[in-house]
Amino acid sequence: MNSPTIDDIKFEIGQVHVVWSFLESDLRKWLVEAGLHEQIKRGSILNHWRVYVKAHAPEHAEHLERIEAVAVKRNLLAHGIDRLSVEIDAVVGCTGPDGRAMVFTIADLKELSASINRLRNRF
Repeated sequence: MNSPTIDDIKFEIGQVHVVWSFLESDLRKWLVEAGLHEQIKRGSILNHWRVYVKAHAPEHAEHLERIEAVAVKRNLLAHGIDRLSVEIDAVVGCTGPDGRAMVFTIADLKELSASINRLRNRF
């Protein structure tokens, strides 16, 4: 088997962003069905969903917690990548605005994509 390349890491990062976009699209549809078409035209869909769940749909609180957990990782990949490496292992390193660092392997990225897809299947 060939060793992973930087392109392999970039592909998996892209996969995370694609499935996250699908999740946001699902959330957007859910909010539109709840009558919030005008309110969601600006700002983060996740923020709008968070506010709506807390105020009007507490039965989705557990689902919200799961989304929040993967959002932390997704946001690091979207805004905090500071290194890609294939020297020892194929990894992407990220640092958040709070200074917290996290390293993702290709397997971690695949699992994150799978986790996001599982969240989508709960709608």
